[in-house]
Amino acid sequence: MLAVLTGVLLRLVQVWGQPLLDDEWHGLHFIVGKNLAWLTMHFSIPGATCIPLNVYGKVLLNTIGLHEWLLRLPSIVAGLAMLLVFRRPLTRLTDRTTATWFQWLLACSPLLVLYSRVFRPYSPTALLTFAALVAGGLWLSTGQKRMRWIYFATSLAAVEFHLFAAVAVCLPLGVGGLFALRKRDQASGPSSVCQVHLTEVAQTATFLLVGALILMGWPTLDSMRTSLGQVAGQGHLTLRTLLLSFKLVAGTHNLALAMAIGGLAIWGAFRLFRENPPFALILVLCIPAHLLAGVVLHPRSIDAPVVLTRYSIVCVPVFLLLVARGLAACASFGRNSARLAGGLGAVILLAGFWTGPLPELFRFPNSFTAQTVYFQFHTQEDRSESLDSELRPVAVAKRTVKVGDIPPYYLELAREGTGPIIEFPMMAGDHRNPFYFYQRVHHRPVLIGYAPLFPEAPSAVPGMIYGNTYIDQVLSPIPSGKRKGLSSLVDLTDPTAISRSGATHLLLHRHLAFPSTYPPGLLRALFAMYRQLLGPPVYLDSEMAVFALKRS
Repeated sequence: MLAVLTGVLLRLVQVWGQPLLDDEWHGLHFIVGKNLAWLTMHFSIPGATCIPLNVYGKVLLNTIGLHEWLLRLPSIVAGLAMLLVFRRPLTRLTDRTTATWFQWLLACSPLLVLYSRVFRPYSPTALLTFAALVAGGLWLSTGQKRMRWIYFATSLAAVEFHLFAAVAVCLPLGVGGLFALRKRDQASGPSSVCQVHLTEVAQTATFLLVGALILMGWPTLDSMRTSLGQVAGQGHLTLRTLLLSFKLVAGTHNLALAMAIGGLAIWGAFRLFRENPPFALILVLCIPAHLLAGVVLHPRSIDAPVVLTRYSIVCVPVFLLLVARGLAACASFGRNSARLAGGLGAVILLAGFWTGPLPELFRFPNSFTAQTVYFQFHTQEDRSESLDSELRPVAVAKRTVKVGDIPPYYLELAREGTGPIIEFPMMAGDHRNPFYFYQRVHHRPVLIGYAPLFPEAPSAVPGMIYGNTYIDQVLSPIPSGKRKGLSSLVDLTDPTAISRSGATHLLLHRHLAFPSTYPPGLLRALFAMYRQLLGPPVYLDSEMAVFALKRS
């Protein structure tokens, strides 16, 4: 129970009122201007959108309107469900101690925590794909028909959320066929380690293929036709990518700690092979199968560790289960081994927490917990001395924000009070959003301003936003009544909305990183309007203008 409560705390702390950031805008951009029927049959491979979340987001837009926490609700629910649903089936497949340690490791896994807090498909994908592996393992081990159909249903659902899930959900069929074929000539019935016949495996594979074609056949072909060339063959895996991805999965930037955790996973895999060979083989094959898919398809940005890990998100619970089995195995060596194993597990959890990104969730206020920078683990020195916002090794310039480089007015804001401020404008696809770093200096809640006056401009690639896409462009086509629920955003063309926001200052950044994508003259017009409504700025330089706001 304590593990579940810890996981709930990590997944919910400061989750309300967080602005949509970074890749979260892909899904919102994709549904704007589309009808619901069209969205049931289309998705975007480049933007990693998916039909279930597209339909869900469109239903919200057409009914009660958009709210940050409601958009993220499927990910939150999936993240919380992972803490609850696997204990009993994993006790059957392994033992109670392993299931307990797995629950703790799940609760504190940085990737699973952070992806359960964002409007993206990775949290539901992790839940459903891992559920398919567990159900598949139970089906092979027990022969239960109910587990066979749970495996079938969760496999189809997982592929609906992300096509890469197909890599993992096929493994129980391959392993089941291998064991059934191996023992076919040695006995008339199924083997002692695999309780299914080859004909059952073949039937299930046929059902799965037909079901996938019915659900995803046309949408996949359509998305591949329109945009696959923008993704496939655009990236390359490197040894550095693999090393950093391993550290992400292990949950720590410390290589020595990651190697120790990896050693436990190897030991756990060895013990599991002796106890349940089919299930162990499913788990062990999962990681190289995803790497092979990455090598063959080498999709765009796969050389970025965070991209590889989210494409292979099911490998995180798979790896953690092997670690949990290794910890449980350490408790069986002798009389005092249980205490030593418990101490080892506690050290891993505490050290992993301290050397990962999760402490940032407890820095108050933090309006940017969904920032991509959290998914790139940095050292304590990076967090205190160098505010590094790079997303490597994709082809973008490294951007390191030193404390001394932050505009000086933020230091003055820190001395003036604790009320929220409005930052404007913000780019939707900026992996290196500077507002997160500025907040570390001024220590105030941050609201994001936007001006819904952009002309309609279709994306060059369906379902994708870029680093030079301003959130104003995504929000402009949405009726004002449908975006009022976005509590972290403020319509800067509405003086009433500005007044009701409770903000004390409006910070208008005059230097646009991508002026060509911002409507000519709009920023100057807004500056003139605020000067007329609010009086002269309290701070003005070549980079920014700051207006003091009166609260309603």
